[in-house]
Amino acid sequence: MNSAFHTLIGIALLTLLLLAPVAGALRERRIDSQLRAAERDSAHDGATGRRARPRASRKEDRAAAHVRAPAAPNCTAGA
Repeated sequence: MNSAFHTLIGIALLTLLLLAPVAGALRERRIDSQLRAAERDSAHDGATGRRARPRASRKEDRAAAHVRAPAAPNCTAGA
């Protein structure tokens, strides 16, 4: 029983030690595939002449709608 418990503890510790590197490798692999897909899409867009245009967010559009030109200076002051 004691030997089985120690074996179980050893397997659990080994699993915890290997979990972080495996998760990191999977994350790197996912990021690499996303970068390859982005390069492939940009190469495809460049070949056809299409380009994505940046668009202002709706929040910026609403903020720009409330901006007003400054009022004209009061020319009669001091005369």
